[in-house]
Amino acid sequence: SASKTLRNCWSGGFRPAFNVQLAATTDTARVIVGVEVTNRGSDQGESTPMIEQIEKRTGKRPAEILVDGGYAGHEAIDQVTEDGTTMYAPLPKARKGDTRDPHVPREDDSEAVAAWRERMGTDEAKAIYKQRGATAETVNADAKAHRGLDSLKVRGRDRALESACLFALTYNILRVITLGG
Repeated sequence: SASKTLRNCWSGGFRPAFNVQLAATTDTARVIVGVEVTNRGSDQGESTPMIEQIEKRTGKRPAEILVDGGYAGHEAIDQVTEDGTTMYAPLPKARKGDTRDPHVPREDDSEAVAAWRERMGTDEAKAIYKQRGATAETVNADAKAHRGLDSLKVRGRDRALESACLFALTYNILRVITLGG
């Protein structure tokens, strides 16, 4: 899954306007399977609606999701786990002076959050998380560097969503061509 904060330039300057959520597969195809635009500056709470959208579009609920730290709120981890999806997301950086091992469950952790902490301490989970750079981050880089999705000259969430969907369609067509399909 990927996230970009777009800037609206209608005011003559630039100001944060929308947060585009993109979900891409991590297989060789690396296609975009989910698109959403919010006016929230945070990714918190966005994993569950994206998983539902992916399931609706593809007919299959993802068994695993690979997300950046903004998605890894405890409620989100609880929800996706309850719905049968395993989340791979980095643990938050320890606060200054906190010497606890971040991979050891805490007293107030739910069962799902405790399992996530332990999972992210394994070599397997660390290897899975490294895939993010070659998948979601390449989608973000393409959107920003080659498709102009870092700044839109449209007004409103619906127009921003249309632009994000057009990007996803273009990106996916180019992936099919690249893969010889």
